[in-house]
Formats: sequence, C-alpha cells, structure tokens
Amino acid sequence: MKRLVFLVLAGGASAGLPLFSQGQELRYRAEISAADRVNSRGAPLKTLREFLRQDRFNVHGGHHLDPGDTAEPRFGSVEARGRIDTARLVVPPGLEGRVMRGETSLLEITVTGQGRGLVIQVAEAGAAPVASTGTMKGTEPAPAGDVGRTESGADPAEAPPPPQGFRLAYTTTLGGADWIDSNAAPLSRLRDVLKQDRANVNRLGRVDPGDERDPIFNSAGE
Repeated sequence: MKRLVFLVLAGGASAGLPLFSQGQELRYRAEISAADRVNSRGAPLKTLREFLRQDRFNVHGGHHLDPGDTAEPRFGSVEARGRIDTARLVVPPGLEGRVMRGETSLLEITVTGQGRGLVIQVAEAGAAPVASTGTMKGTEPAPAGDVGRTESGADPAEAPPPPQGFRLAYTTTLGGADWIDSNAAPLSRLRDVLKQDRANVNRLGRVDPGDERDPIFNSAGE
C-alpha cells in the first residue's frame, strides 16, 4: 500500500490562506454565551472544558451561533469533540474563573497536536498569546455520561460544510478496500479510488492505518 497525501481545496480557497491538517495549528474564536453554558437538555455545565465542547456542538450543529463564534474544520463530529474532554488545556491564570463568572466571554482558541497529544490553548480574544507558564490542565477523563450531558447524541450524520476560503489537507492510505466499489467491482481510475476511500473512512468505518477523517466528503453525493 502507498501512503499518499492529498491537498483538497474547498470553497473559495486561495494561495494566501492557511493550510489545515490534523497535526497543524488551528485557531478559532468562541463566544461563550448562555447557550454554551447548558447542555442540550438544559442542564447547567460546570467547567470551561464543557463550555468549549458545547460551543462547538452549537456551532457545527447549527443550534446556536454567537456573533463572536468562528467556524473551524476540526470539531465537526461527536468523536472529534470528544477529544476536547481529554485534551490538555493551557489557560492563563484567572481566565477560567472570569469565564465561569461571565466576566469574559470572547475567547481565542489555538489547537495543536492530535490524539493523546492534543493541546488546546485558551486566551481572551485580543489578549497576548498564552505563555508557556500558563496553567496547564493535564489529561482528564471524560465525565460519566458526558456525551449525553453536553450533546443530544442526535448529531447530524453529516459534518456541516466548512467555511469558504480555506484549504484542507488530509492523509490517506489506499488499502485493498478502496480499490473495489460496494458491489466488489474493481476500480481503475484514481478519482474513483479516492471517492471510495472517503466513503470507507467517513461513512463505513473502514479505516486503514494512516487514514485521517475530513469534514468535507461525508455524504454519498460528494
């Protein structure tokens, strides 16, 4: 098997826009409003981590978009947002308390790493970047029943389309299952193999080592 890297352009991409892949830095803004402080059943959330996850659920699910919220292609699925629960949070001293008390609502979020090495830096929007001496919150286990508490569990089956004007990169391994269609007929064109690969990864759960999910090719019509 050959491990290939493809650059996928979406929307009004241009050469001046940043490239995104699972291992690179990603920045977005989150405005923590009243809608982000309760779960889908109306129960209050109690930690900054839970606020951040609910904010992304509201943004990607189309449930609530605050004026200060910006979209990103990283947390479009329940699985991806679940990684917020175990990521390492880097927060300046005192910021979490101000957010919890409602004194600060607009946050600048920087995401780096992936898997167990995922790091989420939180800063007040417009403030200086978080220094390495900021409070580091180590890996924490997901609260019991967190998916049910912070999200309804009825997340849309397809990730929402990413915003126009950005570039997305993902890595894929073309395994044996990517070279045949759903009727077991062999595929000969690279275009068809790539399409089958995305169907296997994003919809059928047939993931080869090295495959990365993406937020674009989630439906049969794409």
